Amino acid sequence: AVINTEINGESVEKKVTFNTTMNDRIVANGEKIGSYNYVDHSITWNILINEDQSKIEIPIVKDTIYNNLALLSDSVEVYTVNMASGGSYTKKEKVSEDLYDVIIEGNELTVQFKQSITERYIITYTTKLENTTQTSYKNTAIVNDGEKQLTQFGTTVNVPIANKFASKTGQQDGDEINWEIYLNQSRTTINNAKLKDQPSLGQKIIEE
Repeated sequence: AVINTEINGESVEKKVTFNTTMNDRIVANGEKIGSYNYVDHSITWNILINEDQSKIEIPIVKDTIYNNLALLSDSVEVYTVNMASGGSYTKKEKVSEDLYDVIIEGNELTVQFKQSITERYIITYTTKLENTTQTSYKNTAIVNDGEKQLTQFGTTVNVPIANKFASKTGQQDGDEINWEIYLNQSRTTINNAKLKDQPSLGQKIIEE
């Protein structure tokens, strides 16, 4: 920017430069985030689209489900967005299912709005983990205006219990140690499972 002013009767011109860095969400005009739920062994995905609130004539969002994830078809929902001044956001109101179509073909999920949009929206859905042998799961969403791709963005969700087939903890109680063994925390299908636990020297198993 150029600032023109007058000091002591003399014209002075000053050039001022401002440097700023836009975050990835603004650059991509949206983002995708995912969260792992240990209790029901699922990942919930949230896709924020149209961050800049531009007009999209034929809004289409495509998402391919990979890596042993099973899409729960009845979990797909669309919400308007409540955006705070600091940039954080939450789901606001659920959008009527009459205003968009959900198309599932194989492992591809498509959400197509039936009319143009000028607002931000959050698309949310849930996938179940069929076998937890992977430590992370990555998905990428693509936003189109008709056949024209506008942007794409993805995220990676880490699964801390992946490949955990057995773990053991112990707590001393006087002359005894109480042991607990946790089996198949990853909930993986195991055929002909067998557990062997050998007490160390000086220990013996107390049968109850």
